[in-house]
Amino acid sequence: MARTTKISYDSDSSPKKRVAKSATARALSASEIARNPAHFETWSSYQGCEIAAYSDLPQELAQIVTDVLNLSSRLPRAWADPTSAYYQSMQSSCSPGFLGLFAEAYKSCPGMFSDDIDATEASSLRLFDDLRCVYIAHERLLRLQSSEGAVSEASMVANVYEVIRSSAASTSSYRAKCSITLAQPLERLSITTDSLRILSAATVIPDAALFVPSLSIRDLSHSTTSAFKTLKRSPRTGKPATFAAQATPCTQLPALPAFEFIASVWEDKKPTQTAVEDAYRQNRMSTTAAVRHLHAMHIHAPVFGLTWADGVVRAHVDWATGDWDTSPAVHSAPYPGVDISNDVHLFREWHLKKPADAIAVFLLVRNIDTYASGVLVQRVRDGVERLADSVVQQRVPFRAWKRVGKLNVTPLREKKVLRNSNSGDSAKENTTEQSSVEPPPVKRTKRTTRRRRSSPRSSFSPA
Repeated sequence: MARTTKISYDSDSSPKKRVAKSATARALSASEIARNPAHFETWSSYQGCEIAAYSDLPQELAQIVTDVLNLSSRLPRAWADPTSAYYQSMQSSCSPGFLGLFAEAYKSCPGMFSDDIDATEASSLRLFDDLRCVYIAHERLLRLQSSEGAVSEASMVANVYEVIRSSAASTSSYRAKCSITLAQPLERLSITTDSLRILSAATVIPDAALFVPSLSIRDLSHSTTSAFKTLKRSPRTGKPATFAAQATPCTQLPALPAFEFIASVWEDKKPTQTAVEDAYRQNRMSTTAAVRHLHAMHIHAPVFGLTWADGVVRAHVDWATGDWDTSPAVHSAPYPGVDISNDVHLFREWHLKKPADAIAVFLLVRNIDTYASGVLVQRVRDGVERLADSVVQQRVPFRAWKRVGKLNVTPLREKKVLRNSNSGDSAKENTTEQSSVEPPPVKRTKRTTRRRRSSPRSSFSPA
């Protein structure tokens, strides 16, 4: 039986009407923003993001990035030379297909091999064993592509991508599906009704990320006199719980509060994404959060992004510029390859079905892994020391970067203030970013209307 709605009536009054509450628009997810170029442009504008050329890298970061992306002269040429004594000795213990992988790679990319590398050294022997995973992934990829029917990205991830990248990461902290908190929009830009739905996205979940190993920086937060606990106690960093959240880019805080830093973020193309550019935009949302976090901690270092789609890998490098006490500009440069004279905005693409490219991707991930546990660790130490000196000694308030609370449309009077402050050449940004955070909701009481009761007629009648 269908339910009917009963309408109540008052005497001498019209039927009661319920006034519907205005519904708040649902916040878009990071994936939805990435799939829509217009939405992503709005989001990136409020984050201070911009595309840069690879040649725009600052001088102090250029050598670091070059060392990570340099894949030449990494393997002994004896691995690909059938006439060498080492090659002949390995024929009895290795499958012909595995040795053939190096021979094919040498034909298309001889610069990856060098006569100066001793194949019998311990480091070469370890690398030789580690590269067996590339052979396994390459064979699986060929089988998937030769099978009937379309190959899903889920199959590519499980059989190819994860086999290569999880094996290449050996010294850093490898985390899959780690939720990352997005950064607060720039304070100098007012939030409009149209942009609120886009900017309200709070988290992004990359498919994988490489973190600085926690043991290598444990001393920065373990002792009571460590930089982490000193900053946490300082009144210029806000509440202790607030700084603990700001010290990590992750949404979930570590079991023992401490610093956490990202070196690289990876994104796989999803079935809902029609092009690899969608994965690239979503990966930039993750790298932007990592870069904003590094800048807030006074760390000047690059973050490497990798996108994996249809058996093809691309790389981009992101970094921040700007003073420590202001919101930075976040630059993202596609990596065009060794020859950057053709077009600085073209990506170098590694096709995993090619033996040389499959090996190159493994070496690239291994380079990033080395960076995360080496150069970046030192940069982290220098930056945290710089931050502690700024807050404790120079008494400069800590500038939060992480989203805290719910965003709200900027009031009209604040928009006027923002326009005036942005027009001045010497105007500086405030040290906190809470003008667009919604205050605690005010509890409203239900308003009731009292009905006036009519007085009874008097029984008195005049004589």
